[in-house]
Amino acid sequence: MRISFILSLLFLGLVYSGCNSDDLTGGGTGTPSDLQALATALGCPTVVAISIGQSINGSLTSSDCSPPFTGDQSKVDYYGFRITQNMTLTIDQTSSDFDAFVALFDSNGNVIDSDDDSGSGLDARLTLSLNAGLYAIAANSAFATPDFGDYTVELSN
Repeated sequence: MRISFILSLLFLGLVYSGCNSDDLTGGGTGTPSDLQALATALGCPTVVAISIGQSINGSLTSSDCSPPFTGDQSKVDYYGFRITQNMTLTIDQTSSDFDAFVALFDSNGNVIDSDDDSGSGLDARLTLSLNAGLYAIAANSAFATPDFGDYTVELSN
């Protein structure tokens, strides 16, 4: 088993597919140019907003993006958020379909941390003290070969 490490996330919290700006977690506004830069940096046209206290159900499918930084065949979904003050946050990724793997990136695309099995069973959990800023979560499976199926990502404090 090779963990698909750099499940790219980056910063921002909106869906970008040519969308307009919306408020991000903790205030602030993302612009379409911010979102386009994020999508370009990730090599994936879609980044979904996630807010503190929100759970999002997703699915890894063959049509999802491959993480450009891992060079493997795994698939990834991206979730972005902004915080305007320092705080401790927990990111959970759960799945009964595959071994969950989650990573967090700063606004410069640097990996802050990643996790494979710190949640229950094969679920992933990160708890981190973060400074105000833009962040991205990558939801992935722990294997280099594609694992498909349903999962839930939750961001909480």
